[in-house]
This record gives sequence, C-alpha cells and structure tokens, in this order.
Amino acid sequence: MVGMDLARWLDLMRRLDLPRTEDTWQQLVDAHGEPARHYHEVGHIEHCLALVDRHRTQIPDADWVELAFWFHDAIYDTHSQTNEQDSADWALGFLQDQGAAQEVAQSVYDLIIATDHSREVAAAAAAWMIDIDLSILGAEPEVYDRYCAAIRREYHWVPEADYRTGRAAVLQTFLGRETIYRTAEFRDRYEARARANLTRESTVLETRLS
Repeated sequence: MVGMDLARWLDLMRRLDLPRTEDTWQQLVDAHGEPARHYHEVGHIEHCLALVDRHRTQIPDADWVELAFWFHDAIYDTHSQTNEQDSADWALGFLQDQGAAQEVAQSVYDLIIATDHSREVAAAAAAWMIDIDLSILGAEPEVYDRYCAAIRREYHWVPEADYRTGRAAVLQTFLGRETIYRTAEFRDRYEARARANLTRESTVLETRLS
C-alpha cells in the first residue's frame, strides 16, 4: 500500500492496536490537501511514507514513526511559528483519546517536535524521522529546484528581499552543521548532493541580494 489512502491508514491502526478512526484519516487528508500548500502537502507525506517503507527494517518502532509522519505538518501555516508544536499536540491528543500508553503518545509527540530541526536528538527513531523529512535536500537538482519554487509559493506573502534573506539564513544553518543527515544510510546517499544543492541555492540568493 502506498500513499495516504484509507487502506494504509486502517492497516496501520490494526498493527498499532488502535481503533479504525476513519474520521481522523479524513481530517488528515483534508489538512494536507489545503490549497495554500505547495510543498507541505500530500505528496510530501507520501514521499516520507515511501522512505519509511524502504527502511522499515532499520527504523526503531517504524510503525510509530509512520504514524508520526501522518501527523507531521498536519497543521501548517506559514504565518505561524508553532506548526510542529500544533501538529504534535494533535497527534498526542489523538493517541490519548484512543487509549494509547502515555509513553507511546509521548514518543510520537517527540518525533513530530524533532522535525522543527532546531535541536539535537538522541533517539534513533528521531534521527530517521529527521533524515526522511530532509531527504528532499539531497534530491536531483531539478527536483530540488521544484521544491524551492514550491516553498516560495507557500511564502508568497513575504517580500522578495526579506524572503531571500530569511531563506539564506536557513540554508547556512544546515550548511554549518558537521553533517546534515544523522543516519549513515542517508549521509551516504544524500549528504554530498544536499550540500551541493544548498550551496547552489545560497549562491543564487546571495547574488540576487547583492
């Protein structure tokens, strides 16, 4: 099963011993399908779910990581600074309502919070969560360029000069890290190309700012 289809959701609920909650599935699909989204939409989640499937035998608690991706970016507003927090709160409330163990609910909450990419993480599952979320940075150049254009459309309301300055700062944060990716698998597969993509975009942004 691929994508955010109902069959996949129901199979995940079965594996996690949770109720079917088809209403929550519909709410998540609707949320990721909001018209203001151009990158943080269904396609992004489906790409992440496909990578979870590819690395399922390597990811600790892979089913819980999968569930975290369903809720990842479920709440997304480019005017907000609390998207990860709000999405994590939704997941936490969902799991508590369904009677999941508190440690499980907290773990899923923490996985989603980790995708704000502003903190170090110790949990192996969180490292996979972050690397999968950032896999787009190591995409082929033409795919990366489409990603950049989609992000710009999501922030269409930000003046061009301000957007370039802010975007350049984000890129430098990633480029300043010893490694962008936390797992050996993703470093081997994506690190070099991610750095090349980020450096190329940074050069374009700096040229336009000068």
